[in-house]
Amino acid sequence: MLGIDWLERNYCTWDFVHGTLVISGVEVPLVGRPRRPVVRRAYVIEDVVVPPWTEVNIPIRLTWTAFESGVNNTECVMETKHTPQGVIVSRSLLPKEGFKTFVWAVNLSDQHCALQAELCVGSAYPAVVVSDRTGAGVTDPPFSSGGVETRPL
Repeated sequence: MLGIDWLERNYCTWDFVHGTLVISGVEVPLVGRPRRPVVRRAYVIEDVVVPPWTEVNIPIRLTWTAFESGVNNTECVMETKHTPQGVIVSRSLLPKEGFKTFVWAVNLSDQHCALQAELCVGSAYPAVVVSDRTGAGVTDPPFSSGGVETRPL
């Protein structure tokens, strides 16, 4: 941080348009600080009990680590995560709009596993589009909304 008193004392001119700072007649190029990657964290919305040998659709809320204009305008990919409770949360593509969605999780044990509300079940990073599927005849799967869904394995 440069104070206004220091800038005045050293005859500084700050050129925002060209990205330079002139200090006592010497031009210094300004460089941007590297940006932290945008990360979305996924938290369980409500207590969920995952029965043994069952897949469950878990309701989650998503949070942001960056609030700059435009950086959050992308879908995110959440990698597979093993929770301390023994549940495996599947790799998921998360929407760019909204902050509530669902992810699949599976309990491969012979015991019920409880996931408490506010448990972090993963981190998601911006997705990279590999190819445009326009005209490829591929349609989006139907979206089901509502509470927790379960399906035996």
